[in-house]
Amino acid sequence: MIVLCQKRALASAWLAANAGPFTVILDEDRSIAKRWGVHVWISYDSLRMARPASFLVDPQGRIAYARISKHQMDPAPMEEIFEAVESVVSGRAGNRP
Repeated sequence: MIVLCQKRALASAWLAANAGPFTVILDEDRSIAKRWGVHVWISYDSLRMARPASFLVDPQGRIAYARISKHQMDPAPMEEIFEAVESVVSGRAGNRP
């Protein structure tokens, strides 16, 4: 699932270019971002935006991986995300140090 903190009009082009086998939720009022602790009212690089964040929830509904970026240009490394997915798929997610 992908949560986009965008208005539908702004997200349409991205959604058209990045269609995939996942659910997309538009968080236009930022309520999801606020609930998950990634909304920032003001910082040096943003105003009323959600920080880039990646969460991986396992089949039991537990957060197996979470990364909230420090700023807009600090995305989660893809290798780190792939490792977390592999850990969940293999059943090792709860055994990480």
